[in-house]
Amino acid sequence: LAASVSPQEYMRKALDFMEKDASFCTKALLPSTIPKVRLALQEAFVDENITYIRAGVPAIFSSGDAEAMQCLYRVTFFTHGSRCHTFEKEFRAYVLDSVLEKVLPLLGSTNEYVDCLTEMYRHFDKLVKGSFENHHVYEAAMANAFSEVVNYKSEEKKSGPVASAAEMLAKYFDSLLRKSTKGFNDQDIEDKVEHSMFVFRFMEDKDVFQKFYSQYLAKRLIHNLSIGMDFEETVIVRMKTEYGYEYTAKLHRMLQDYSVSTSLSREYNESLKSTVRASSVSLTVQVLQTATWPLTTQSVAAVILPPELESAVQSYNNFYQQKYQGRVLNWVHQFSTGEVKCTFTNTLHQITMTLYQMITLLLYNHQDTLTVDDIQTRTSLPARLLGSHLKALCECGLLITANKPASWKEPNLDMELSLNLKFKHKRNKFKINAAVSKETPEETAKTRTSIDEDRRVWTQAAIVRVMKSRKTLSHQQLTQEVIQLSAKWFKPNIPLIKKCIQMLLEKEYIERSPDRNDLYLYMA
Repeated sequence: LAASVSPQEYMRKALDFMEKDASFCTKALLPSTIPKVRLALQEAFVDENITYIRAGVPAIFSSGDAEAMQCLYRVTFFTHGSRCHTFEKEFRAYVLDSVLEKVLPLLGSTNEYVDCLTEMYRHFDKLVKGSFENHHVYEAAMANAFSEVVNYKSEEKKSGPVASAAEMLAKYFDSLLRKSTKGFNDQDIEDKVEHSMFVFRFMEDKDVFQKFYSQYLAKRLIHNLSIGMDFEETVIVRMKTEYGYEYTAKLHRMLQDYSVSTSLSREYNESLKSTVRASSVSLTVQVLQTATWPLTTQSVAAVILPPELESAVQSYNNFYQQKYQGRVLNWVHQFSTGEVKCTFTNTLHQITMTLYQMITLLLYNHQDTLTVDDIQTRTSLPARLLGSHLKALCECGLLITANKPASWKEPNLDMELSLNLKFKHKRNKFKINAAVSKETPEETAKTRTSIDEDRRVWTQAAIVRVMKSRKTLSHQQLTQEVIQLSAKWFKPNIPLIKKCIQMLLEKEYIERSPDRNDLYLYMA
């Protein structure tokens, strides 16, 4: 039979004969005899022809025929004992090649990459559960293949490094959890998050994902772009279930800060109602812990606030100091936004804009025309920021100028900007688009650099921790222990470990043994 048909046809006919024969023996013989009969059938049809069967396995997998794979499994696992044959290497290669062929062209296209990867995972998961009856050997082979895909390191393109799966998954979740998400209902979003969590489970660079995800979460919360706190909490709880509380502790504290800040703002505004002095400014403040939120505040511009805003800020400072004595508030104006009511036209307009745009526009309460130098002097905005915000105000039509500059990066200080008293807009309530909530290539590069620095610090700390415990270790042993210790967050490469060891030798945390060059000693 084996010589006259293809391996696929042979297995189909062999399985049919083996099952009929086993079924007949079940009716005619004692139960204790059945295992021996099944073993004899396997020896005759499978064991003696395993080389022939194995030759047809690649063709079965490459065809993608689920029925042929099920037939292969049932034939080779006929006795379900130790004599069964597995083809996990061939199956892993089939899964790996199939997935890479689909997803490699999508590297850099965040949503398409994750959606495709998720679709492929669900396809092969269904295949393993159906054709291979969820057998642990094939389940492990599939998991191993997807793990390699998720942690695939591509070569840099001319345009720069390609985003890793960890980075793209963080962006994917950000796109799902933003208000701008279109075409998805609540159930669609929940399903997409649930189905894509396997990427998080398999990826090695969990520190990369955590860094990018925390930054995107901060932007969503600060700029009020999140679709809802329930969804945010659900995603973080799923991460916690997969990887533990320590991994999501800061993310949980960010949500807590946001919730507490909402309550504080409500309490503050209620307290203002009981005072005699009425304010023209309604203030909503988010109080964020410096150690928890991934915000860059070193380059915050010390701007001059208009009197009405300055008094509101001082009022909240007093309220907060009375409630929490000893705490200091550092105002980060670069992330602030405000709503301005424009009453100088026939139609009332309510415009949402950045704080820097607001303090610029409020100057026009006192005069209709100002030079760039006047604005810079009265607001103390740096030139690198002032130009972009003046450009946004001119593009929306609130300000006009007779001499439009060639570049807004360095506008002429003598250029005059006037309030557009004939301003019109198709909407009474709108928002001036700003780049504050969008990620720039420079920000991405800084984040990657920050991750590299964090890894250097972590690796050095791991080396010191290991050496302090073991006192004496060879280079190979130290390298292996550092890799094991770091595996929870990332997989350090050997050059990084060597570089960190050299740095610690120079800092005299460790020293080489005088007898062996590859032996390190801990220096107390």
